[in-house]
Amino acid sequence: MKIIGICGQSGSGKSTFAALFKKRNIPVLDCDKIYHSLINSPTPCLDEIEERFGKNFTQDGVLDRKALGKIVFNDSDLLKELNRITHRYVLDELLKYITQFKSESKVACVIDAPMLFEAGLEKWCDVVCCVVASKERQMDRICRRDHITKKEAEIRISNQMESDDLLRKCTVVVYNNGDISELDRKCNQILNQLNLLHEGDN
Repeated sequence: MKIIGICGQSGSGKSTFAALFKKRNIPVLDCDKIYHSLINSPTPCLDEIEERFGKNFTQDGVLDRKALGKIVFNDSDLLKELNRITHRYVLDELLKYITQFKSESKVACVIDAPMLFEAGLEKWCDVVCCVVASKERQMDRICRRDHITKKEAEIRISNQMESDDLLRKCTVVVYNNGDISELDRKCNQILNQLNLLHEGDN
């Protein structure tokens, strides 16, 4: 089974690109959704976050991401600590899904991960795609999606790996200028590169 990694800074359009693979019947593992599932109900992951950051950021077994985000996105050391905790649990869930997909004889799956390299997920991937967008587009998408200010969005972006560093590490670069047909073409190109085009389209 081939594993396709998709990364990029917040607001770059990773999920839009990943959805094109899902449209071709290739399962997509959204690391953000997996993370949310680990913090929206009592879990060992949430217990560990509470132990490190206190219970002021949780209520009824749910993490207040916005409140915690205001703290960690302004302190790189705290952000590293949070990522150290959460990445381990997200990886465990990913491996469960990958094992399941292999047992179901899936030809491929996609890992949609904003911090793919930071979490060490690239070693599981046969190809890694970096989705890139202009900073203006990123800021606009983040503000609309998460209902935060431009300043908060800028801080969030500044805490992520620089686009130039991502470009050097990735196998394929996908420029997301808002043209869905271009993204669709890139999707086919990747599947063709992995000899999955016909299988993925079925």
